[in-house]
Amino acid sequence: MNFRWKLLKFIFSFVSAKEARRFDQSMQNPEKSQKDVLQRIIKSFQLETQDLNEFRQKYPISGEGQLPHARERVSKKKIITQETTSGSSGNPKIIPYTSELMNSFHHMFRLWAWDILRTVRLSSGKSFFSISSQNKEGTLQEDSDYLENSLKWLMRPFWAIDATKIRKSNPAEFMQHLSLELLKCRDLEIISVWSPSYFLALLDEIEKNKHSWKLDNSLSRQTQSALSADKIDWIQIWPELKFVSAWGSAMASNSFKRIQSCFCHATFQSKGLLATEAPITIPWSKAGGTVPLLSEVFFEFLDQQGELFLIHELQDQNNYELIISTFGGLFRYRLGDIVKVVGFYKKTPMLDFIGRSGDICDLVGEKLSEQAVRSQLAPFIDNMGYFVLIPHLTNTRYLLYTEKIFDKSALDIDEALRNVFHYDVARKNDQLKPLKVFYNSTLRADYFSWLESRKMRLGDIKERALISNPEQAQDFLKYMNTDRVHVEPFFSKSTD
Repeated sequence: MNFRWKLLKFIFSFVSAKEARRFDQSMQNPEKSQKDVLQRIIKSFQLETQDLNEFRQKYPISGEGQLPHARERVSKKKIITQETTSGSSGNPKIIPYTSELMNSFHHMFRLWAWDILRTVRLSSGKSFFSISSQNKEGTLQEDSDYLENSLKWLMRPFWAIDATKIRKSNPAEFMQHLSLELLKCRDLEIISVWSPSYFLALLDEIEKNKHSWKLDNSLSRQTQSALSADKIDWIQIWPELKFVSAWGSAMASNSFKRIQSCFCHATFQSKGLLATEAPITIPWSKAGGTVPLLSEVFFEFLDQQGELFLIHELQDQNNYELIISTFGGLFRYRLGDIVKVVGFYKKTPMLDFIGRSGDICDLVGEKLSEQAVRSQLAPFIDNMGYFVLIPHLTNTRYLLYTEKIFDKSALDIDEALRNVFHYDVARKNDQLKPLKVFYNSTLRADYFSWLESRKMRLGDIKERALISNPEQAQDFLKYMNTDRVHVEPFFSKSTD
């Protein structure tokens, strides 16, 4: 084992052990843990409220309309940076980061790193954290920027990539440079990326350039040999890879499984839920799932009937919408994320992200949601590859774009969607025209490229089954109709 890595591992594990034990113990009594964090928030902002009832009376549940109030609340505090939400499902929002909120993120990453070091046997510690070209304002340009400076300094010798060398490239050059630099790191052990599609895009870039790179003398002979094969064996590219962490829930699950098939020798971990507004959940090996960050965020939950619950009142297998209060000045903020309780660790519910509450498209009353699309198209997903459903406002119909040609007709897809009650009513009443399906072999890359053109950070991009925002839908359709993108219908059987 590399001596420097062994020393770092020992120091970090020793320093973080007490914090990790405290967090693990907090899940034995989530009600008390949440009372404590609410009192810390009340004290931090010197609020005139004394308990939860007063807090609820003074601060009603609200969405992005309360952001100006949050900025006013933190105006007397030290603002470290202001970060912009991804905008993948709506308009981007600017979130101020106080030192206390940043500490919440630091706390989450320390717990996450401690848990990995405890459960995965690593030799060199060589790590790749997703990085993106510098096309977004803010200080958090890459995953490692969420680490506190001391830990970042200690970890720097173990980064697989020096981001400063390639970050100023334009997006196309950036992906090429990044892929080549990764190929040079044969002792890579850890991959941590938020979007699994981001890493699949890097693998596609390597595949695209393998014939020229197999002659690159900066690469090892073993890597050159692996690139010479008709089909790249990714284990031969990174034989020491031991741990991969990425989003694995909701629409990301299919891409997550694709990466797993490439690196069957590695341990895979589905990431927790991290919002720009706050850290929400983290994977915890003892739990076998993701648990809420009880000590840094005060949680409330709305069920489908609009009834409000605290974390210790949640029921297994039920879905809830997240309401959060944070050290960033957001009080009872409607985050817009839907989670499902998937069991309990000690007395704390484990939460799995299943979608966004606002991801509903309603051209003519069909009320088609992201969750409904994923559910009804689940039998086709393996054969379709990457896909996205897009509303067409002018023609009042839906267009399904897929990455692969497969043996089902547009009629089959339309019939599956008609299991959604309001969609079926709209079709029966001829309010919606029949669905059309198109094939685009570069769909994933084009979707990413389109969002990058909208100034989204590559690592922030989330895969979606439905573009529900009408403005975004039309913008993407316009992008797909440019000369650089080849799209064609491919079903012999039509719904028309």
